[in-house]
Amino acid sequence: MNVGALTVPAGPADSVTVAGASVCTQTDALTASAYRSIGPITNPGTGRTVVHHPGGRSASGVRSGAMTDNASESGRSALLITNQAAGGTGDEAIDTALAVLRTRLRVDVEVCATPADIDGILARHPHPTVIVAGGDGSLHTLVGALWRRGETGSRVVGLLPLGTGNDFARGQGLPLDPGPAAHALLDGEPQTFDLIVDDRGQAVVNAVHAGVGATAARAATPAKPLLGRLAFPAGAVWAGLTTRGWPWRVEVDGVPVSQPGKRVLMVAVANGRFIAGGGATIGPAALPHDGLADITVSHAVGAWQRLRYALRLRRGTHPHDKAVTYVQGRRISLTGEDIWLNADGEVDGPASHRTWTVEPAAWRLLVPKP
Repeated sequence: MNVGALTVPAGPADSVTVAGASVCTQTDALTASAYRSIGPITNPGTGRTVVHHPGGRSASGVRSGAMTDNASESGRSALLITNQAAGGTGDEAIDTALAVLRTRLRVDVEVCATPADIDGILARHPHPTVIVAGGDGSLHTLVGALWRRGETGSRVVGLLPLGTGNDFARGQGLPLDPGPAAHALLDGEPQTFDLIVDDRGQAVVNAVHAGVGATAARAATPAKPLLGRLAFPAGAVWAGLTTRGWPWRVEVDGVPVSQPGKRVLMVAVANGRFIAGGGATIGPAALPHDGLADITVSHAVGAWQRLRYALRLRRGTHPHDKAVTYVQGRRISLTGEDIWLNADGEVDGPASHRTWTVEPAAWRLLVPKP
């Protein structure tokens, strides 16, 4: 197995904004080090203070709360955007995170209603650090918007994991509880990560997969509000019983890796280790900053093969399955019958062709210090 060298250049973080995404996204926060040089947030076009509402909620959906003396005296400030649609985000979690963040920061909160709002938020608040609260879909939306806007090189991302799955956060060892996660943001430092970008310019942070996994995610989506993380295994059981595979051709760096004449149960392109709320270790050898994606192609379409594959996928031992091809590469193409895809927990498609390319060291995320 060819594993590339790990390079993690650091970058400065001088100021911070907390912005969200997913169905927009949820909470953001900032690192203390990221706010050393920032005062009140101002609009560069008008010179006026942008978000400075001392208490209560404004007509634009912004609210602010009490600050500690330290936060008030420091002059540091942040915008926190919440998304009520994300899986695990609630008022209690937001309040817990805010209580921590406001020990060092002035934080105003804005509710983001739809994914389309994220571009307007980023345009209004052009701060170098953007912290998103939510799950994988929230992170996907924010980083995708920054990539589309050409701003991944100039802004640092922070993640407060308040979604249902939180697969990328798990893979990076980020705290999943709001209090510890907020503390980690305050003391975090930026690290570079790869992106997986498709032929439409859409960015994937953690993993994209087609076949039985995406079918399971599509089945789980309506049940997420009721079942939470249990929606993923419920969808997987249904998909495993009904799926018989697809006639796809898969190439990695121009070399065919699917078996001619055999149907494919699942194709996965992984930057991170986990999918399905931590229930599947799709990329057991994946490193999100090595310049390579880990690709799984499963031909396990028989009944017993599917069961064996599901058990091994959960433990991350599927690369040893004789019906599975597991390789690493930089450019991955999938061609064949129309199928749904799952990109960072967001269902996409249907599509009959996709090509993904790894963009090395494409964005920066605040991570806990060693």
